[in-house]
Order: sequence, then C-alpha cells, then structure tokens
Amino acid sequence: MLLTWIPVMTRLSFAAILLATLTHAQTFRPEIPKFWDDEAVEKFELPLASPEHSPKHLSAKDYYALKVRPIFKTYPVYAPGREPAGYLDWLKQQEPEIIFDPAKLSPCGFA
Repeated sequence: MLLTWIPVMTRLSFAAILLATLTHAQTFRPEIPKFWDDEAVEKFELPLASPEHSPKHLSAKDYYALKVRPIFKTYPVYAPGREPAGYLDWLKQQEPEIIFDPAKLSPCGFA
C-alpha cells in the first residue's frame, strides 16, 4: 500500500517545488553590494615617501556618477603583411557595433 503512494507523493513534491521556484523567480531582486568604498580604497595602497606624489583615487560619489561606456565588437589584429588579402579595406567598411547593452540584461542575468 505504501508503494502505491510514492509516485503520487513524488509528483506532488515536484509540483510544489516547481510552484515555489516560479513564484520566487518572479520576485527575484538581486542585492548588489557597493563595490567602491572610500575607506577601503584609502587603505588599498601604502603612501609614498613624499605624500604629494601618492596616487589620488576617485571618491565613491564620483565613481558611481560615471556613465557606463559601450563595449564595441572587436576584430583580430594581424602583424603587418600577415593579414588576409583585402582585410584592411573590409575592416574600414565595417560600422561600429555595440555588442553589450546593459539595458538588455534580464533580472536573472540571462534571457
């Protein structure tokens, strides 16, 4: 008698897990930690013997105010005289193409 309930319980367990996963996936909001911390950056390097020559880093406010720069498609670089015939002319005709657009990212990191 117990053996006849196992497949039913397995299906119910699978359905409950699937429902919980789908419900959780719809409310997923990642918590992204702050990467640039003024205090941590200050301790990142030892100061030089003459403090006026020590590096000056961006503040957290300035870092997070930076605009996201586009990432363009790249092409192979060949040594002079080693590129395929007509490669440089073909390359000059190519339009810049953005290959990474953060606006197209989905909340889970994949589409």
